[in-house]
Parts: sequence; structure tokens; C-alpha cells
Amino acid sequence: MAYITQDDIKYYLVNNSDQYNPTDFDTNLLNTLIESVCSFVENYIGTPIEQKSVTSYLTVKQTNKVFLPYQPVQSVTSIANADSTYTYQEMDLNDFILFKDEGLLIYKKGGLNTLDNGLKVDYVAGFDSVPSDLKGVTCELVYLLYQKIRNGTLDASYMSNFRENVAFPQENKILMPHHRKVLDIYKVRLR
Repeated sequence: MAYITQDDIKYYLVNNSDQYNPTDFDTNLLNTLIESVCSFVENYIGTPIEQKSVTSYLTVKQTNKVFLPYQPVQSVTSIANADSTYTYQEMDLNDFILFKDEGLLIYKKGGLNTLDNGLKVDYVAGFDSVPSDLKGVTCELVYLLYQKIRNGTLDASYMSNFRENVAFPQENKILMPHHRKVLDIYKVRLR
């Protein structure tokens, strides 16, 4: 889902180029670019930007903590453990401490390794509001792609590759070091 709007992009284009005026926009192309770049950014950093409900099935190692795959975590709605028949039994949320930014759940009653077959966690992940630096990078990437497509140096069919393949924009010199630096700040590290 797009976390920036056409108005955000038009504002960015008008303020960063003398080539565009507010009435000279290909709205279909902008919509395609916005969707593609927003998907790319979320794939690159490995977490949703806008809040969404997530269900994660986690294998528990011998510890009292687990990391949820998507952060930041806004809330946990349910936690259940699977018994030997893989039937999920609800657990008391008060038995856990949540560190939202890290997506860390700590079980207060000891080791989670005593649970039979892992955890099922339902939660809401994503940012309260889009961080301004992520919004800026997204607008700039849309701007760069819009320019290249409008001046004929890039074919619009490129967008399907851009959306799905994190390496593709880097290999084709679309993702610049300053973009990568901002995106890497938000990139979810596998634990």
C-alpha cells in the first residue's frame, strides 16, 4: 500500500524541478511509480511503513525472549502456544513485556523453550506516521524515475522489476548511496 500521495509527489516535483508545473502530470504514471517505490522501500527495509495487522509463527529457541519479524510493533493482540497436536492455546498477554521499537517480547515466567511447538503472535506493526526521511527518499526515487521515464531513458515496464527485486534498482544506479544510507537506518536486521 502506498504511504505517500500524488500530492506529496507533485509538491516534490514542482519544488525540485523547473520542468514541471502542477497541471503537467501523467497521473497514471505517478500512481504506478508511487505504488512501485513504496513496495520497493518496504521490501528493502523488511517491514511495513503504514500500520498493518500481522500474524507470525515463531520457533522458540532456549530463551525467554523472541523477536517479532516486523517492527516497530504498535500492539500485540494475542499470543498462543502450539501444543503437541499443534492446537494453539491462548497465553496471558500480561505474562509478556513488549519492547515496541525492537519488536522484542520477553516472557516473564521463564524459558519459552518449555512451550511445545512455538508461538503464534498476532500484532500490529508499522509506524505511527511516516518518518520524514523515508518519505523524502521515496519522493526522490519517484522523482528520479519519473524524470527518466518522461525523458525516454527508462521504459515504464522497468517498474515491475523495481517493485519486486531489491537488487535491481541498485544494479541500475537508481538507488544512490544517500538513499541507501537512510533506508539502512530502518532496515530490519535478522536476529
